[in-house]
Amino acid sequence: MKLLKSNPQIANNEIEGINLISNSLLSIFIYNEGGTVNINAKIRNIYNNEILIMKFMKVLEYNFYYNNKYLFYNIETYKVLKDCNNNYYLSFDPDESVDNISTNDQDFILAGELVIFIE
Repeated sequence: MKLLKSNPQIANNEIEGINLISNSLLSIFIYNEGGTVNINAKIRNIYNNEILIMKFMKVLEYNFYYNNKYLFYNIETYKVLKDCNNNYYLSFDPDESVDNISTNDQDFILAGELVIFIE
């Protein structure tokens, strides 16, 4: 794996120019490392088949729901931002009526650090 971004800047719902729309979430790996929960989200770019690994470290909260009536998992929309405590927030099923974190956001991760690798 090659490091792509470490604690990247977030602006205008983008991660330093990385657009996740129309990509596929391949897997979510949740694990404990030294007493801290981390999450690796593996995402395939459907246009060039590149694989991104988004490693969320020092996870504060996450929520994912799956039902086999729906496909797993095309990214049709998302919300990415930094909260008032400078934590990274990514929702794959956001409440699009608000730009900030919403209690109606689904499939989200809130973490203290984010590192992005390319496979």
